Amino acid sequence: EAVQLAVLLALADGGEPLRALELYGEALETEALTPWLSERELDLHGMPVEVARVAVASALLRKAVSFTGTERGPLELVVGMGHGSEAGDAAIRASLLVMLRHELQLHGCSLRQDNRGRLLVPQSAVAEFLREPRLSKSRTA
Repeated sequence: EAVQLAVLLALADGGEPLRALELYGEALETEALTPWLSERELDLHGMPVEVARVAVASALLRKAVSFTGTERGPLELVVGMGHGSEAGDAAIRASLLVMLRHELQLHGCSLRQDNRGRLLVPQSAVAEFLREPRLSKSRTA
């Protein structure tokens, strides 16, 4: 698992986003990574920022592929509050907000009001992503 994570990080950070997505998918299949808490909750705690970005890109692609228009509730990204980081900042949260709002230009993505350690990606943003995937604009893909 540690070797696979290190290779995934190297690919994501080294400008090989398609390979990173492929390896991330393999890690999910073999359960080397098990970030899904439920169908709508993706736990990114403890992941390096670049790996978390790959995980979110993969989740958006997964949700877009299976999108039927009848889904209820947002995709919840468990990003934490930054308590585990050396600087005490929420690096994953900050990077994903930039990715979702600016790089992918998805509307309505926000912090959950009652838990600022979670980001919400509404179904309308997933539908928007389905109509026009923008991963080429993002550093993750």
